[in-house]
Amino acid sequence: MGAIAALRYGVTDDELAGTVIVSCPADWRLPRNPQGLLAAVMTRTAVGRAIVSRFLQVRIAPEWGRPEPPVDLAARIRGPLAIVHGDADAFIPVSDARELHGRATAPTRLRVVADMGHAFGPASIDEVVESVAWVLRESRIPA
Repeated sequence: MGAIAALRYGVTDDELAGTVIVSCPADWRLPRNPQGLLAAVMTRTAVGRAIVSRFLQVRIAPEWGRPEPPVDLAARIRGPLAIVHGDADAFIPVSDARELHGRATAPTRLRVVADMGHAFGPASIDEVVESVAWVLRESRIPA
């Protein structure tokens, strides 16, 4: 959910140096597996959203809407966009990262990390750090 939030913010702030997203879906589809079912319950039901809000200490809207899909946000982002995705992500396929990359109009960097699962982990650290450095180099904002 953090990558989607970063994209949403990235399209609204003209002063942002750029955006780095990790393990981001391209659209609002969920995998048909236990993780997808859990994600649906956590985000699309009132009870699940209340539990997530309380126990994970995150702000979450009380109702599911149908927000703009991440792939459309990627197309509207203004600054450099770095996309990091794991080739072992069982939750979101690598094809989503490629779809985001293909729709972006700003300078874009796509890195698929070997042996990286979903989200952050030891396999992703170096690539996330390098992606942040790339965004800062590509930024239109003077240092």
